[in-house]
Amino acid sequence: MDSASSTSMEILNICPTGDLILRIGKECSPAEMIKCVLVSSETMTRLSPVFNTMLNGHFCESQLPLSSDHPPTLNIHEDNVPAMVTLCQILHQHKYARKLVTLAEIVGVGALGDMYKCQGAAEFWFHYQLLHRRISLADLSAKQIANIIQAAYLFDAEEVFYDFTKAAVTHVSFDKDGKDFAQGLGDVLPDEIQEALRESQVYHLMWIQAACKNLIGKLVDDKTDHACSGLEKRLARYTLALQRMRIRDRWSWIELSGPPVKQVADNHQDFAARQLLYEQSTRCQTDPCRSCSVDWSQIIKTEAAGFLKRVHGFCLTCIKRQNVNFTEVAENKCEEHELPSTWLADLNLK
Repeated sequence: MDSASSTSMEILNICPTGDLILRIGKECSPAEMIKCVLVSSETMTRLSPVFNTMLNGHFCESQLPLSSDHPPTLNIHEDNVPAMVTLCQILHQHKYARKLVTLAEIVGVGALGDMYKCQGAAEFWFHYQLLHRRISLADLSAKQIANIIQAAYLFDAEEVFYDFTKAAVTHVSFDKDGKDFAQGLGDVLPDEIQEALRESQVYHLMWIQAACKNLIGKLVDDKTDHACSGLEKRLARYTLALQRMRIRDRWSWIELSGPPVKQVADNHQDFAARQLLYEQSTRCQTDPCRSCSVDWSQIIKTEAAGFLKRVHGFCLTCIKRQNVNFTEVAENKCEEHELPSTWLADLNLK
């Protein structure tokens, strides 16, 4: 808290009319690991309840002689010095806050925003960082998706949290990438969140499995008054495809776990495209044949288009409440709270 402690160090001028110097870094850190930034105490206390308590409460920091002519120094003992500097830049809307940073750095800033209770003031920066990345889910790893979920939780960004928990269900293979995903989530979110996402994925895969059973019923025309030679071939081809999609094994429908929902939907669309070429060669010689007149390709394609529409993300308000029922969150879209519009998904997620 000594105004002389930062005189020998270069001061980053975040606010030209600032009246307080923040000396950021651990007390035992080498000088090159410490940063001094000139800030406005009015901005810090207005946007952060923690700083407001420090500087306007009953703590010794409230006795600092704030002055733009001779700003005093306040020691901020933080490990993540770059993140704290970035947070100060965000709160002051400094031009350097527009610099794009890594997902790990976003999480670091989010953790400090949560600690200093100014995540609301910093949420716009979080959206800015995501929008200017032009994110494509196909290019994101399981760990990166989890990083964004963690950051959305810290920044209290409801729509991003909804979109990317949904993305985890549709795009992440928890059997293959579960450890990486857990690492990306960190230790801030409730412990049950990853299992709830896995449970939601299995729940939707079970619905797809049921849809495939019903689809076979549609495709097999039991009212055909003759033995269609092509029906057995078409049915065998679709059953084999379901085995390759891990929807069923050779003899029965299996307990589902593992394949992301989008992978199953895409595989169905690919099969439908190939089936269109195959159908011509499997038509029987009977004319007309009700079984052969069924457009398997279009029916399968239409059904697959609905697989992703049923998937929902998680409501952040529900996740943050006490005694949350994670099974309920996993299986059912929240109807209690007004869920945010997914403008981010419309712009970026493909």
